[in-house]
Amino acid sequence: MPFYKGMIRTERMDMNCRSQRISLVLALIAILCGLNSIRAAVLCVEAFDSDASGWVAVSDFTDPIYDGSFGNLAGSIKGSLPDQFLPLPRYGGCYADISASSGAFVGNYSSMDDFEGWSFDLFSEDEVPLSLQLIVTPQSGSTFSYAATVPQSIGSWFNIGVPGLYSGAWTGGDEAAFNATLANVSSLQIILRDTTDGPVSFYIDNFSNDYHPSTSVPEPESFLLFAAGAFLVGILRVQKRQNSEGDSELITPHGGC
Repeated sequence: MPFYKGMIRTERMDMNCRSQRISLVLALIAILCGLNSIRAAVLCVEAFDSDASGWVAVSDFTDPIYDGSFGNLAGSIKGSLPDQFLPLPRYGGCYADISASSGAFVGNYSSMDDFEGWSFDLFSEDEVPLSLQLIVTPQSGSTFSYAATVPQSIGSWFNIGVPGLYSGAWTGGDEAAFNATLANVSSLQIILRDTTDGPVSFYIDNFSNDYHPSTSVPEPESFLLFAAGAFLVGILRVQKRQNSEGDSELITPHGGC
């Protein structure tokens, strides 16, 4: 009789273990689904390979002209500062709002998974700009400006990177205000400053909010997936060891999974 009781108890333990394994697998699936659900926006690279994609001029700049024969691999947009004697300096550039690039560069950046900043390629045809800025304008709140590194030569494409994390290089307010601005961006502007009176032209290509200054550190999502997988594997190993111990002593099996 004790032998049969031990058998019954072992079968119940096996059923409980299987049930717990199923629960763990379902929990892991739920974690994966939850991770996918936080992707609230799609990162975008505007390559200007067919037209100007709705980008328009700012201040003294002429409206961007699509140039399908020149770009960093394909087409680009070209903007110019025309002849002007006074006043100096001159400011100009181009911007994207809800009507440009299918609205990819406006909205809530805080909800975007994997966002680290912006980048674009710049070609100076006549002379390098005196200064170069990326300006982030919200629907409500503070406008922020970032002074980017200016290329030191003409006739070549240069990649300009702008980090999406708050630092002293951003002007317009404190970190809390910056984060609030990122949550409701209405437009992005590329502004160049020039002090000459002659005409100058610039080409812009591959504007992206999928910029990654460093990829050496795994993303938080990767850490979470690894931890969940390691936890599940560890639990299954413990269950297998305990079941083996229970099978070797059917009359008085050890409890637990």
